[in-house]
Amino acid sequence: MASNRTLHAEFLKAWHSGEESFTMHTSGSTGKPNPMVWKREHMIWSAEQTLAAFFNGCQDLSQLCVLPLDKAGGLMQAVRAEVWKTPIEVREATSVPHLEGQFSIVSLTPMQLHHVVQSPQGIHRLLGFHTVLLGGGPLDPALEARLTEPDLLPVRFIHTFGMSETYSHFAGRIIGDSHGIYRVLKGYDWKVEEELLFVKSPTTGHQWLETRDRVRAEADGFTWLGRADFVVNSGGIKLSIESIEAAVSAQLGWPLTDFFVWKTPDAVLGEALVLVHTHLKTIETTLDWSFLPPYHKPKFHYHCPHPVIANGKWQRSASFAKSSFIDLK
Repeated sequence: MASNRTLHAEFLKAWHSGEESFTMHTSGSTGKPNPMVWKREHMIWSAEQTLAAFFNGCQDLSQLCVLPLDKAGGLMQAVRAEVWKTPIEVREATSVPHLEGQFSIVSLTPMQLHHVVQSPQGIHRLLGFHTVLLGGGPLDPALEARLTEPDLLPVRFIHTFGMSETYSHFAGRIIGDSHGIYRVLKGYDWKVEEELLFVKSPTTGHQWLETRDRVRAEADGFTWLGRADFVVNSGGIKLSIESIEAAVSAQLGWPLTDFFVWKTPDAVLGEALVLVHTHLKTIETTLDWSFLPPYHKPKFHYHCPHPVIANGKWQRSASFAKSSFIDLK
């Protein structure tokens, strides 16, 4: 696999030669990563919307890139540097990123940020940034609360919302200042139909795109409820995977980097909930699951000592396939 700096050099060569299309890959968090072709004009347009929405058009900026350049987040950082005509330093994409130095902006996944805030050194290095753009997945409640503590108040954390099909984020919320509401960037049209979010912009070919996200429309944006394809139909009862994950994380103190809830075919229920985790010790049979509503308790437990992670996300199907069943009887 090519290094991030090699990928950046290849991008710059293509960009400066006037290349009109670029190929990147989706994250593959629910299945196989797929290639996607982006148009140059739409990449430029997306970068301009980010500059206007989050930085008031200011171009006295610098970026640190620690996301993979062959995925949407890293590639768009490189594009923004070219469009904004601002400096960027590219480092390797690792789960514990190297954040030394002073920069205006860094983009991180929640998993990367989780590892960074575990040490005083990591906190100190975060203070070298004005803005941290977070994307690629939800924040667990404990991590979000940590970002609002006094020692991190000088840093602006923006949890962004987007997908590969929209090239980049089309909404964002400032942690600690937005009551969980995502505000949509100018230039994007959006609507909600039966809790499903749709978006339309030049990046979608001016066609309505169903995001597969469940949201609640608010006066000045939307609140995210979960993924539509992360719903388990267990015995006729629809269960939200993200809601159960949030409850488990809050109650057991497990970060979302340590586990995930998934589904498996079941002869009786149709689909059954499963809990996949990285903990070396099996879950005690005496663990009190009363904090979950009826029918929300995972039926099966699996241990995954070697999770499949890409771009800071659990690759759920691949990780589940590598997991071993834990018999709690």
